[in-house]
Parts: sequence; structure tokens; C-alpha cells
Amino acid sequence: MKTILVSNNKNNINYKKLKKIIIGEWCFADYTKKKSPEKHKFLIKDIRKRKALVRENIRIEKRIFKKIVPILNSTHKESKNIKQWQVIIGHWVRSYLGVFSNRFKHINHILKKEKIDNFMVIQDKKKIFSNDIKDFLDNARKESFNDEIYKNIL
Repeated sequence: MKTILVSNNKNNINYKKLKKIIIGEWCFADYTKKKSPEKHKFLIKDIRKRKALVRENIRIEKRIFKKIVPILNSTHKESKNIKQWQVIIGHWVRSYLGVFSNRFKHINHILKKEKIDNFMVIQDKKKIFSNDIKDFLDNARKESFNDEIYKNIL
């Protein structure tokens, strides 16, 4: 059977005969038991592997700050060091990095584990913007936001 990777149930309409793999918990509000697709959870239970992923994100975060601090200082006519910028925007950078690296690792995990014949990505007419960190974290739980992330990763 051919397999299609989808990220929400709007994608199911035209592909009823294909085996479906969905990649987000936000999809399940509209699925019934009769048409339940295969679901992938990128859950690492081994605490050592989870700590390794956190350490990897921290290394990436440090590289990000090394690159953006000169730009931030120049743009804002400041002379703050990395620690000061981490206090100001560190929680924001860590949240973004956590969400985007999780989505990247998730899709990578599925592509290594499954033979995917098709991808279905919907084009959302409305753009999702985040005004602050709360908006971003709320949006990270929405299908259209995650569709956009996965589309860009693929």
C-alpha cells in the first residue's frame, strides 16, 4: 500500500485509499476510530538521549547568540555582552529553537523509519503571526502553524 504523510485531517479528503501517517497530536480532534491513521510520536523515553538533545540545543543556542549579539548591538546601538542579551531574549530564543528543532527531528525520524510515497501539504490562506512568546507557544499547538513548519522543512 502506498503511504502518504499528512499533518492534519484536511489532507485526507482526496487520498482515501492511501495509508496515512500523521505527524501531530493536533490532528486527532477530527479523527474517528473508523478512519484512524497511523500516528507517529517522537517520544524519547531514554533520559540520556533526552539530555543529549537538550545539550545539542544549548550548543546551537550558544552559536546563535555568538552570531546575533553583534547584529543586535549594532542595530540597537548597544554594547551588551552575550549574557545580557540572554537575559533579555534568551527565553524567546530557547522556545523557538526547541519548537523548530523538535519538528525537524520529528520529520527526520519519520522519514528514516517509514517509506513515504507522497507528501500532502495544504496551503493556508492566512498567515500566523506571533506578537509575543505566548502567541508563539499557542500557535505551536495549531495545525496550520505546524503545517507551515513541516512544509518548510520538507
